[in-house]
Amino acid sequence: MKIRMTFMMMLFLSGLLTNAYGESYQSWSNVPGRVLTSYDFLEDPDLVLHNDDLILIFLDAAQIPEVSIPYENAQTLTRTICWDQEDSSHTATLVDESGDPVFTLGPGECVSPTIEEGFYTLTFHHDGTGEPATFVLQPISGEGGGAETEISPNYSQADLDRLKKTNQCPVCDLSGAVLSGTDLRGANLSGADLNGAYLNGADLRGAYLLRADLRGANLLHANLTGAYLAQANLKEAYLYGADLSGADLFHANLSGADLRGADLYEANLYEANLNGADLSGANLSGATWVNGSKCGFWSIGMCAPSTRPN
Repeated sequence: MKIRMTFMMMLFLSGLLTNAYGESYQSWSNVPGRVLTSYDFLEDPDLVLHNDDLILIFLDAAQIPEVSIPYENAQTLTRTICWDQEDSSHTATLVDESGDPVFTLGPGECVSPTIEEGFYTLTFHHDGTGEPATFVLQPISGEGGGAETEISPNYSQADLDRLKKTNQCPVCDLSGAVLSGTDLRGANLSGADLNGAYLNGADLRGAYLLRADLRGANLLHANLTGAYLAQANLKEAYLYGADLSGADLFHANLSGADLRGADLYEANLYEANLNGADLSGANLSGATWVNGSKCGFWSIGMCAPSTRPN
């Protein structure tokens, strides 16, 4: 089985991981293991990656040029791992418990290692170009993994060029677009299709996103301060550590969204759908809820039942 690192620099490791952008990318609740980010590993040195975990790795040339992750392989397997994306020099390296290299993989390269049962360290290196890089390790269930998968961007290149040139692109097709770290302050994206787009680290302060489709979008550590997201669809969006302070989320769909560690200070969540959203560690001080009242901070018992999300 061939496992490819394709569009969006998605790495799928060890034969138990395969490219699942699209539907599976938007269905992280079905992942057999945990859903974690590189920040979890940076904060907890005892955390270990397993084959059934979904991991998002975020690198930045200036602040986080390298991330090393402890990895436990539960079964000896030989797999071919390829990285199709060729417009960077990022690398991934796997070393065993003794510090001996198993492989180093770069864009446009393939390796076919036999990975023995045991403990390893998986390290991602940024090439230093200044552009943020995101890697997604997506598990699948079942022996032997899945079929080889190719990825093609779904967005309109004309719409993407228009956004970059004018900062205005209402009702645009930007589904799956790579906008990581992009400066989109004050951008008009009203009604835009950003389904599955990569906006991790993007600056969206004051952006106008009325009724925008952001289902499954990667907004890891994005800055959405004061953004207008009324009636936006953020179902299962990845908003880990995002800054949504002062954002208007009136009637927004945040069902199943990952809002761990997000800053929602004084955000307007009036009539927002938060069913199944993960608000662990989120700052909800001053946020406005269903009946317009405000909570002092997010803690069971601090808000009346009618003002807390389901």
